[in-house]
Amino acid sequence: MAERSQHSNILLAFISLTAVIVIVSLIGFFTLGKGPEIIQGQAEADEYRVSSKVPGRILEFRVKEGDKVKAGDTALHSARGCRFCRPEWS
Repeated sequence: MAERSQHSNILLAFISLTAVIVIVSLIGFFTLGKGPEIIQGQAEADEYRVSSKVPGRILEFRVKEGDKVKAGDTALHSARGCRFCRPEWS
């Protein structure tokens, strides 16, 4: 009978330990969720492709190599709808 009681106690301890490990793992998984990944570095390009929704000739580049730009910055000035631009406009 003592042997059976000891076996039950060991089984109960094992199940309790397993339950504690699972609970701690779940709490850690949900509370320590992934944060934003920040990637640092540089990118080099030899060729640039710029497109526009309207046709036109580029009159002026407003940024230079190495300038920092963000979405919405004006990078160039163009003559809209200029199909046959005069040489002095280019």
